[in-house]
Amino acid sequence: MSYRKPLFQGRSMGRSETKEKRKNPRRIRYSVNADLRTLYRKEKTLRASLLIPTAFTVFPLTEPPPTTILWPCWITLRHTCEEPALLYEREQSIISYKSHFDRYPMTWKMAFALLLGLTIGYMFLNIPPALDVLMILYGASYVKISLLMSSLLWSHTLMQVPGGMIADRLGIAHTLTIGLLFMGFGNLMAASFPNLAVAILGRVVIGFGTGLNFVTSMKLIALYAPEGRAGSFQAFFAASFSVGCILAFLTIPQIIGFGWQWVYLTPGLICFPLLAMLPALQLKQRSPAGPAPLPVMEAVRIKAGLILGLYHALSYGSMINLGNWLPSLLAEVWTDTTAVQLAWGGALVMTISGLGRLCGGFILFKIPPLKIANGSIAILCLMFAGLFFIPTPLLLLLLALSAAWFASINFGALFLLASRATSPDSLGTLFGFINFLANLGAVLFTLMFGFAKDVTGSLSVGFGILALLCAGAFLLGGATLDKTWPRQNHP
Repeated sequence: MSYRKPLFQGRSMGRSETKEKRKNPRRIRYSVNADLRTLYRKEKTLRASLLIPTAFTVFPLTEPPPTTILWPCWITLRHTCEEPALLYEREQSIISYKSHFDRYPMTWKMAFALLLGLTIGYMFLNIPPALDVLMILYGASYVKISLLMSSLLWSHTLMQVPGGMIADRLGIAHTLTIGLLFMGFGNLMAASFPNLAVAILGRVVIGFGTGLNFVTSMKLIALYAPEGRAGSFQAFFAASFSVGCILAFLTIPQIIGFGWQWVYLTPGLICFPLLAMLPALQLKQRSPAGPAPLPVMEAVRIKAGLILGLYHALSYGSMINLGNWLPSLLAEVWTDTTAVQLAWGGALVMTISGLGRLCGGFILFKIPPLKIANGSIAILCLMFAGLFFIPTPLLLLLLALSAAWFASINFGALFLLASRATSPDSLGTLFGFINFLANLGAVLFTLMFGFAKDVTGSLSVGFGILALLCAGAFLLGGATLDKTWPRQNHP
């Protein structure tokens, strides 16, 4: 007769229990199910009780003196919060929720980065919705008002590499503080006088702040995001930037009735609550004894960084130019229409881009970043070739929106690969260099499309050049990245 091991370890079953099991096996099965239900109820109760102690981790409380009336309340609250977790671990020893308390404050760091990305996006496009009002206020022509619009972009671009070096040397907390002060006081400066020169100077100061904070936020996410999810949160950060751009178009027309100053005061005043949040994040300061950050020339010599910067320039630069030039491109093939009437095409490109960046973060959960980076550039090559050859309006619109999508989903993948190309102490410098190449590409591609329009009378030539650049980048860069990260089969 074979001996069957009991379901629960402990004393062996006696003869009476064995007979009971033979007579009524359902009773034994019912008791097992009852124990499992009891265990489930305990776990469910514990999960509910865990909502309370998160307050102690996010907002640490100090014990009041025993002589005060608050001390009994503090002890009761502490006992209520901690006892279920301790009791459950002592009885079951199955699941430890201590890691839950350790990870919870990290969410606030990610939330701060997303709020900062939204604020930066808002500052980038808070001028176009109020363009007519500001042109009348400053008495400016389109040429002069374009200086006001582009002044932030130039200083933002020039600050990418220095901003990364500052973040590596001063630390994340100090760099974010300096950047937020630049952003806040730059907006206050532009709102102080109805003068175009003062406004342009204020926008330049804002650009220095956005350049500092953009690259520093990317480093913040790379260091503090959940393990293996840095690329996804960097994609969410880029999506929050696009949301900020859209919010500017939605809110500025509503608040400008209270005065032109609110065009600048609205984004400027947001910076000061973000400044107040910084101490609560408890960001670690850089240790002087740690390894020295990479010099700029060393970062430039990283082959993977150069290829990723080229990929980012082709993606970000083409997305910006699709938003700028799509109305004019459609007007070339859509008879009896003008670029002004088709301006909704640019807004649609920005919306698709924001959604693409957001979805790119979720795609990283399943697909390795190297496949996303190489695949997106290959698909962009085909899309731009279609924009060069196909003259049908609806197909042009579909190809342009598809190109905006594939130019955006690779954002998180590119910076996740970049974070693996150097040490954590040099991430800011490398991120800044890659962002600098991307912004430089956006400016150069804009000039290229304008030159192509003047010489040939059509914007399609510009997309033909972009297709050739993407093909070259894929052939050259794909081989280089494959050697750097061979057979990367994990997300």
